[in-house]
Amino acid sequence: GVNIRADDEDGAVQIEVWDTGIGIRAEEMPHLLQPFTQLDQRLAREFDGIGLGLALVRRRVELLHGSIAVESTPGSGSRFVVTLPNA
Repeated sequence: GVNIRADDEDGAVQIEVWDTGIGIRAEEMPHLLQPFTQLDQRLAREFDGIGLGLALVRRRVELLHGSIAVESTPGSGSRFVVTLPNA
């Protein structure tokens, strides 16, 4: 799901994205937003990709003076919240 809202009090915009997928284990969180990092590094991994998507999001958010937060529960899904200044 996706939810976008503007907070007039603090002048910020929040973009929230969530899923009900496999989730992310706590020990994997420090590596999640790093470029070229695969959380599943097995030869026969289930999910493809080169590990750039979230790193690119993080970099763009930082360039816009925002922040990104991640909450996840293995087996239940993940929630990403991007907060940007509303300028």
